[in-house]
Amino acid sequence: MSPVSVTEIRLIVHLGLMLIAGMVAGELVARIRIPRVTGYLLAGLLVGPSVTGLIKGLELRNFDLIAQLALGLILFNIGGEFEAGHVRRFGRKLLTVTLFQMTLTWLLVTCAIWAVSGNGVLACLTGFIAMETAPAATLLVVKEYESEGPLTNNLIALVGINNIICLSLFPVVVALLFGHFEGSIHAPLTVGKSLVVGVALGLAVSFLEEYTRGAKGQLLVGLGAVTLALGLSYRWGGSPPLSALVMGMAKVNSSAHGPALIQKLDEAVYPLYVLFFVIAGANLHLDTLRLVGLVGAAYITARTIAKIAGTAWGAHSAGLSHLMKGYLGPAMLSHAGVAIGMAMALGRQGTNDGIIAQTLVLGSVVVFELLGPIAVRFSLVRSGEVKMASLLPHAPGHSGLDNLEKVLHQVRRSLGIPMKRMGPTDRPLAAKHLMRSNVETVPDTAHFDELLKIISHARYDLLPVIDKEGKYVGNISFPQIRDVIFDQTLADLLIARDLLDHETAYVTPDEPLAVVLQKFHEIPYEVGSLPVVAESKNPNVVGMIRQRDIVDMFRLIRSGNEERTRSR
Repeated sequence: MSPVSVTEIRLIVHLGLMLIAGMVAGELVARIRIPRVTGYLLAGLLVGPSVTGLIKGLELRNFDLIAQLALGLILFNIGGEFEAGHVRRFGRKLLTVTLFQMTLTWLLVTCAIWAVSGNGVLACLTGFIAMETAPAATLLVVKEYESEGPLTNNLIALVGINNIICLSLFPVVVALLFGHFEGSIHAPLTVGKSLVVGVALGLAVSFLEEYTRGAKGQLLVGLGAVTLALGLSYRWGGSPPLSALVMGMAKVNSSAHGPALIQKLDEAVYPLYVLFFVIAGANLHLDTLRLVGLVGAAYITARTIAKIAGTAWGAHSAGLSHLMKGYLGPAMLSHAGVAIGMAMALGRQGTNDGIIAQTLVLGSVVVFELLGPIAVRFSLVRSGEVKMASLLPHAPGHSGLDNLEKVLHQVRRSLGIPMKRMGPTDRPLAAKHLMRSNVETVPDTAHFDELLKIISHARYDLLPVIDKEGKYVGNISFPQIRDVIFDQTLADLLIARDLLDHETAYVTPDEPLAVVLQKFHEIPYEVGSLPVVAESKNPNVVGMIRQRDIVDMFRLIRSGNEERTRSR
């Protein structure tokens, strides 16, 4: 076997260092209610050339392949959120929001940079890049907090549309602003190649999925296809990120299994995601933040205002809910991977404007990479689409002291030394810890057609019904209305109040999870969710809780208890 070079040794050590540092930093920031993504970035910043210099600037190039693969997997995941049903329902509204948000961002940032620098080309370039919203940071915050609901779905779809537009138009914008008119002709060809690669491999994954049994085989197919899509796009002059995004869209809409493969792949490659953000953090240059000065402040301020105001304006014009108007904007602030790629491409143009634009964007990204995930978390939590249990810094029974005690117990047990155990105090969990508070209710006067429309996109198999004063009056479960669907005469005569379940089943916020689970078992028909109702003179629905979430939590608690028992 040939000897291992010093460079290879450093590469291996750096990989281990980044994974461990990312994990530790992520856990630390989670304890102060900050997304783990921000911790990963801070870990990279710490080990990178801007702070300790443990990893040199030139050595970061060794990890380019990992970063590109991770970004491709993330975009593949986001593409998988573009299910045809959601697109049909919200497509026009989401395009309206995107149009308002991206147009206002480009105009406001362009005007701000032009006013400060007096450079029109620089202003147009940075205005275009400012439109991008980072897919990676946004998606990982959603996954970390297990956010689920209309705002989450629309957020991911908006990020996907945003990146499709940015990646498709960037070659054209660069060619026109730098006077490369031949390049503007070839730009549509670049986009076309990316679309062909993405669609072809997305269909191929769906086809191979039918022949693949077991999670391991599906992981191989998914990972191999994403890697192949990136490689073919590079080889044929396409846009690798765009190919990965389109491949996710093609796969989820051509497979009978939906996003199942994408979800399995997402869980398996999480270490790659951690590396991606640690690498991104190591690439942050604090010195560039100091250099951009007034122009950078103008870019950061104008982009922040435009993203929030433009999204709210677009949501209002599209007729979206008050919740969407208030919280979609802050969730669109993340600004990283794709923007950095575009900025580096400008720097490679070799012109003064391109180099200045690169410096400006890279400096400003430092702020948005660190604060963007926090803004996403804020929007998801305030929208009521995150369970309270997901906000806990660690799982019940897995505090730092518990884990240290478990390690000491196991060491002494291995050495044959008995040790008296001090039992931990588990936190009592109630319905309020696992419920999601963003609830879609049904007016008791809703006609049957209106009810069917609500059911067609409902996230739960049971819908709470309220009167005109918002008072909870009962539930409508899908099994109870099956027969009515096929009787048009009867359907025309009925309203929601006529279809209420015979037995009104609900839970209260403070009921222990064991009691809640027992209520699920006592219901005479099968149902996977129940409303959480605050009992008072006028009871109102404050959330929905899933039986599956309760079972998962009990499984987690039981696993922790078994580990403690083994450590005795």
